[in-house]
Amino acid sequence: MVNVKDYNAPNLALPTNLRAILRTGDILYGTWCHIPHEEAARIVALLPHEFCFEHTPLGPTELVSVTRAINFFSGGSMVPIVRCTTPDMVNHALNAGAGGIIMPHIQNKEQAEALVRLVRFPPRGDRSVPPYAILGPQKELPEGVTAIDIWNDHVAVFAQVEDIHGVENVEEIASVPGLDAIMVGGFDLQSSLGLQPDSANTHHPLFLDAIEKIQRAADANGLTVMGGGMPHTLQARIRLGWRLFICGTDAAGILGFGTQVLNEYKKIAEGATGPVKNGVSVMNGVA
Repeated sequence: MVNVKDYNAPNLALPTNLRAILRTGDILYGTWCHIPHEEAARIVALLPHEFCFEHTPLGPTELVSVTRAINFFSGGSMVPIVRCTTPDMVNHALNAGAGGIIMPHIQNKEQAEALVRLVRFPPRGDRSVPPYAILGPQKELPEGVTAIDIWNDHVAVFAQVEDIHGVENVEEIASVPGLDAIMVGGFDLQSSLGLQPDSANTHHPLFLDAIEKIQRAADANGLTVMGGGMPHTLQARIRLGWRLFICGTDAAGILGFGTQVLNEYKKIAEGATGPVKNGVSVMNGVA
């Protein structure tokens, strides 16, 4: 099992080497930080998952604070992977220390190439140099290594394939140099295939054909595949070749745990009675 801290950069202001972690081929489990607030991220960061999936539409300020909270409050044990819905959010996520960048609805090679160029500094891309992303002691790096080297070498680039156009062109998408992984957007893909987006359709032949095609393209190009983790499909997806699984969200955790605790209390309370007065049970001994 991967110890994420073994792949940390010299300081937590710079991204963990997610690309190297992906190359191990180990299975990684992530949680979904859905609540757009630093306080929620601070708690999520204490979970034992290897990565945290952040789904923007966060604004730039919330995105930066959530990403930094994951890095610093986890002590480097959880990698923030940020799904950026617009190109302008990529630099905000990277400057905050994201170890992975996902762009949704990649449908062709040109879009995948543009994504890679957003993430990498020249000559490998077009990312703008952030003069104040790291400061003071954070600039003390091993001899011969620059912050730009670390960003270019550590950050993993994910193309999210989640519609029929992306599946049709997945071979050319997967062949793009600099791409590290493909994320399967399960529900959007089901909808695009004309299916009801539902966990019951994860075994539908149309959906299975699509994700098998994605996996073949990924395998042919040495890419990792990531998707949503569900107990009833986990073993099948591992056998298919998936290596990153998002399993659970902060919002669902609050709802599920809160409901569970309340039900436990109600069940315990069913066997309780108060003192009896005149043959009638009364609460707190008061008639």
